[in-house]
Amino acid sequence: SEVPIIMVTSRREEADRKEQESRELTELEATVTEVWTRADGLMVLTLDNGQIWKQVRPDSRFRLKAGEKVKIQPAALGSFLLSGPTKRSTRVSRVK
Repeated sequence: SEVPIIMVTSRREEADRKEQESRELTELEATVTEVWTRADGLMVLTLDNGQIWKQVRPDSRFRLKAGEKVKIQPAALGSFLLSGPTKRSTRVSRVK
C-alpha cells in the first residue's frame, strides 16, 4: 500500500519563500479597484492586475480609494511597502 506524503512547511521554508518573492518583485505599480477595512482594522485592497494585498498593521492615517494608483516595493526581511498618491506608505503582505 502507498504511504501518503504530507507536506509540512517550516517557518524557515516560509521565510525563504517570502524572501524569494521579494527578490522577484522589484517594484509594482497598479490601480486600486476595491478597498475595504476588516473588522480588525486592516485595510485590504484589490488591484487592477487581480492581486489582493492587506496591511500588516492598522494605520488610520493611511487611506486609499478605488481608482488611485499605488506602488508596492520590497522592504526589509521579505516585507513590502505600499505607497499611495499622498506618498504616505504602509507595510503590506500579499493575500492572492
